[in-house]
Amino acid sequence: MLQNHLKYSPKPPQTFTGKERDSETGFSYFGARYYDSDILTGWLSVDPLADKYPSLSPYAYCAWNPIRLVDPDGNRPIPLYNNYNGWYVKLDSRFGLRNPQIKKASRFHKGIDLNYSCGGNNDLGSPILATHDGIASIDNDPKGGEGRSVTITATNGKIRTRYFHLQSINISEGDIISESDEIGKMGGSGYGKDDTYTSHLHYEIQININNEWVSIDPTMGEGDDVKDVIDPQKMIDSGCWENFINLKDAKIISNKLEQ
Repeated sequence: MLQNHLKYSPKPPQTFTGKERDSETGFSYFGARYYDSDILTGWLSVDPLADKYPSLSPYAYCAWNPIRLVDPDGNRPIPLYNNYNGWYVKLDSRFGLRNPQIKKASRFHKGIDLNYSCGGNNDLGSPILATHDGIASIDNDPKGGEGRSVTITATNGKIRTRYFHLQSINISEGDIISESDEIGKMGGSGYGKDDTYTSHLHYEIQININNEWVSIDPTMGEGDDVKDVIDPQKMIDSGCWENFINLKDAKIISNKLEQ
């Protein structure tokens, strides 16, 4: 009977944030949790990362601010808190070809730049968070274009993320990192100084292809909004990184292409 019901049921309507209503439960399914738009709290189970946000209810949607913030699956796809001192996080510079007139900038941006809506250096020192589990490698010297940086490599050796221009680093070489751990503070370090750039985070996702780390567009070509940033932990958990590199519009670039 259940099979017949599912077979002949009309397509579930698109509901809150465009998610599909589950035909059996009547709730919206986000991947990590179910959402009930008829009640105030929304989520019907505890946030998988609730221990990282002790000041918030584990059932809250978007820290009670759905006008400014999004929580597409209940996990952490971006390396910043959704808000800082009342400012919302934004994507400031996207992946790909960029204006060669930008001072000291590469001609091809192999990641995305993130900061907050306050502008300038008002977000200096804001927390930087790991977007997946892995092992840390750090460079606490501001020399080079990347400045103080952290790299987190998944234990499968297939995926890693990189975090550049940090003001300070909270972790040590070889530390075991969990998703949402605070790894450093936002800064503008680079070329031997701590204030070479206006405060921001350069963030990269890379895939190991034939023993070469290849940068992919963290939005998978979808746009220039933080809601489009993919979740590396989901890639690791699902083992789908090979599918990602074959997507038509993934905009993959080899390190060699920047030269």
